[in-house]
Amino acid sequence: MARKSRGRTRKTKKVQLLPADYRFPGESGPYWTGMAGVFILFAWIVAMFLFLAKTPAQTIRWQWIYLFVWPVAAVFIANYLSAKPRLAQIKRAGRQTRVMSNNRPDLFALLLKQSEMLGFPKTPSLYVVEDDAPFVYSIPSKGGSVIASETVIKELSQEEFGALLARELGSLRARNVRLSLAMRWVRSSNPIMKVLFLPVFLFTFLTGAWSDVVEYTADRAAILITGSESLVNIALVKLLILQDPQAEIDSADLEAYIGGSTDISVDSAQLERHYRIGGFIDSQPNLKERIEQIREYRPSAQGQEAFAKLAQLGGPGA
Repeated sequence: MARKSRGRTRKTKKVQLLPADYRFPGESGPYWTGMAGVFILFAWIVAMFLFLAKTPAQTIRWQWIYLFVWPVAAVFIANYLSAKPRLAQIKRAGRQTRVMSNNRPDLFALLLKQSEMLGFPKTPSLYVVEDDAPFVYSIPSKGGSVIASETVIKELSQEEFGALLARELGSLRARNVRLSLAMRWVRSSNPIMKVLFLPVFLFTFLTGAWSDVVEYTADRAAILITGSESLVNIALVKLLILQDPQAEIDSADLEAYIGGSTDISVDSAQLERHYRIGGFIDSQPNLKERIEQIREYRPSAQGQEAFAKLAQLGGPGA
């Protein structure tokens, strides 16, 4: 009687987008440089305390080692304080602010689709709050949440909002939101808070352009999810226009400017847009560089590999 052979079945690896597919090259360098700098500085501070703070019996007071907890605690506490006003706003408004299939089915379907494409094990929460201020940002608590104002939902098309949502989800998946929010909050805080959260404040100097680089990473995630560089550009600029009451640029002019292919020397309308909108873009910190980086992603080796993955997933950019 022939023995029944037990063959091993090969498991097919599920194709999904990973942070490595859109993470901007060099993002980890400044991050680890800043981490190493803060660690070395605090190691030196602790060593000085241990050396100087001795009892008469020449025994070291090891409680000074708790200074190493300061950098980690500073990031988490600053992150909590930065998100606290919006979390309180959500709590006051009630459960209806959370996007679900029964209250905002179109946005909920968009959230599910993007979260699945980015490989989230659990779908992050999306909240829409009544607020005149236009904003979209993410917080890393409880699996990740994205908070947007009703103003942004009304002023942007669903495709444009989808590009901004993809940016935030991409940042959550890349796990750079917590430190980014902490750094932003500490930079805008008063001098006393800068001292209390000294590790985070030092990190802003030691990391160099890391804050800008994580924005490039988020932009690349949005390109993958939407499949359109021009849509990402328009959504970014429109949000900044909404946030700047001095900007006198309408949607039609912006779309014509972004998608314009005519020679500005023979098209007077495009020439006017070029100077007016171009001047606005130049006035926004790092925006021009971000637009240039958006154009460079798809032709890069990283972009080509990512879009090849996307083709297998049947994404919009396939």
